[in-house]
Amino acid sequence: MRETKTRKQWTISKHQKGMSAAVHNSHASHEKYQEHAVQSCPAVRVEYPRQDEVIAQPHYTLRISVAPGQADAVEVSIDQGAWLPCREGLGLWWYDWSGYSRGAHELTARTHTADGVYASSTPCRFRVE
Repeated sequence: MRETKTRKQWTISKHQKGMSAAVHNSHASHEKYQEHAVQSCPAVRVEYPRQDEVIAQPHYTLRISVAPGQADAVEVSIDQGAWLPCREGLGLWWYDWSGYSRGAHELTARTHTADGVYASSTPCRFRVE
């Protein structure tokens, strides 16, 4: 993940039994990583499109879920491009996507909190036909 080092960074990992989050605090005099339970990390998930979904419409609304009260902002990145702001509504976060090309795509969402913590979703791969 490419990011400026001005915030605490949470990265969700499913490699170990159960789930954990690695915290990076770039404000420390040296980089230090610690393990914390996921309960202390804001969880963000791509709900739509689903993994391996095929999209055939000229416009598509991406849907992102975050635990209530866990995000001040949510952004999405398509194909590792720029982070695009989502809008909040009905307890979910949305991004209206159009003008996309056919083929394989990858979507990642991230959430921000007021205290400088952010979390990224697992990448979602899908196709446009």
